[in-house]
Amino acid sequence: MSAAPEPTPIDLTAPMPRYFAGSEWLVSNLKYEKAPAPSPLGLRVADLLGELAHGIYHLPKGAKYRTNWGHSRYIEVTLENGYVTLGTVDADYLTRLVFLAHDYGLRVEIRPCNFRHLVLGFSQREVRTGAYHERCPTAEDALAAHRARYPAAGSTPNPETLRLMRQEGAEISLNYLRGYGFCAALNTGHIGNPHWAAEATGDTPQSALAALLADPKVQPEADA
Repeated sequence: MSAAPEPTPIDLTAPMPRYFAGSEWLVSNLKYEKAPAPSPLGLRVADLLGELAHGIYHLPKGAKYRTNWGHSRYIEVTLENGYVTLGTVDADYLTRLVFLAHDYGLRVEIRPCNFRHLVLGFSQREVRTGAYHERCPTAEDALAAHRARYPAAGSTPNPETLRLMRQEGAEISLNYLRGYGFCAALNTGHIGNPHWAAEATGDTPQSALAALLADPKVQPEADA
């Protein structure tokens, strides 16, 4: 594989489709609290939360006025337990949060704060492709990569994928590389110390995965 192409940037200036009040409401109300002005990240997070909550004014008072919206690299928003159910359907806040995060290019983590609160942590990614710790793929690319690993119901998982992930404990990473298509890579290390044993490219996640599985380096060793 030749030299890696330049990562695909996220246009942070492009207007996002919005239906509800977000950053503009926050800015106009924070001035009454004598709080610092929101950073570009704070404005972007406020817009996302405005869409998630159908208006950022629906967030609890503490989430609106105790959050440090001025931080430039990482923003934590604390929500009271019971304020919202993070579900996948019906009250589909979790599903919409995931989709919105991919659209905005934001990495979101959900973690407990104490027995009564949980924290949503936001950090901005600036590229769609590139290094694992730098990128945020589009929702479409993330779904395509998921389907390559986990086919739709009724399909049979690729036996080689089963062997590598179940027996060998390996991880298969799928990423879109501008100029190369999709890249499938085999990680036989672990989080924090990965070992990329092989990689292959293809026009689709499925073809990249097939090329990776056909690589002699990922085939089981023949019995002596």
